[in-house]
Amino acid sequence: MIIGASLLALVLSLAPQHEAVPAASPSGSPVAAEMAASPTPVAEHGEAAAPAASEAHPTEGHAEGAVAEGHEASGEEHGSPSQILMHHVTDEGAPYTFKIWDWRLFTVPISKHLFFMIVVMTLIVTMARMGVRSYKNGQPSGIGSAMEAMVLFVRDDIAEKNIGHGEGHKYTPLLLSFFVFILMAALFGLLPFSSTSTGNLTVTMALAAVSFMAQQWGGISKYGVVGH
Repeated sequence: MIIGASLLALVLSLAPQHEAVPAASPSGSPVAAEMAASPTPVAEHGEAAAPAASEAHPTEGHAEGAVAEGHEASGEEHGSPSQILMHHVTDEGAPYTFKIWDWRLFTVPISKHLFFMIVVMTLIVTMARMGVRSYKNGQPSGIGSAMEAMVLFVRDDIAEKNIGHGEGHKYTPLLLSFFVFILMAALFGLLPFSSTSTGNLTVTMALAAVSFMAQQWGGISKYGVVGH
């Protein structure tokens, strides 16, 4: 061990050094003294060169991240196709701010889907009232003619053919309400800066619940509780 330690000390003393090799410690171990005096590796062997290179340009990573964030921000500003499509489907919690691009027009204390559902329902009621008023001497005109054609289609081609002749007309108002509401909500959701309220799960569940209760009421009223 003494001979090995002496040879190691001789090799270290002959190796080129940037700094003077400190003297051996009192314990007789020159390696321990050198490690205590110079904890960092020697740059000549290339071990400390990599950290120095990374410390020479500390802002390169931040600059690249800033550039990437800038590109993402510019993409969000212009609006990608996926963002445009998701705008018509996703909901926004209350309060909802209606805006066109960067212009904020107004804010309502309800969610986005609820706001556009109220808009669709108001539009349907307004069109129905206008259709009723368009009747003169039992003959519709204008929007009343279009609504009458829709009512006849739902009654004759949906209710009567699927529920049965003589029974379908009783459920025509319910089917017509479902048909017009889903149709108008889907078409209204295609407009720019709008949203499809029927894409909300709660709206779908509410429609399904009304449909289920109507089916149970229709079956029980005709066949009785036991027969149904």
